[in-house]
Amino acid sequence: MAKKINRTHSEDFYIGKLPHDFLLKEVMAQPVISINNNDDFSLVQERPGAHQVRHLSVIDNNQTLLKIVTSHDMLKITDQIYTEYFKNKEVQTKDGQ
Repeated sequence: MAKKINRTHSEDFYIGKLPHDFLLKEVMAQPVISINNNDDFSLVQERPGAHQVRHLSVIDNNQTLLKIVTSHDMLKITDQIYTEYFKNKEVQTKDGQ
């Protein structure tokens, strides 16, 4: 006897369908999670985890889409920030400051 696999509702939606069988609005996350291009970077770091998303829409004050920021983008930026921070700390320590 085959073991029954429990699937989520979203997984069931795709069974037996081809891409032309459904609309994008049927599969996209709702609501769209966005950040303003003037928001602090710490908000960019917090929002994906809080909403369980890996991509954020970056919009301006007119609600115009400027960019999609991915979790990979955020990791690269965070890595650069900490690399610079610790490099500066090391220089300060060597200089005795």
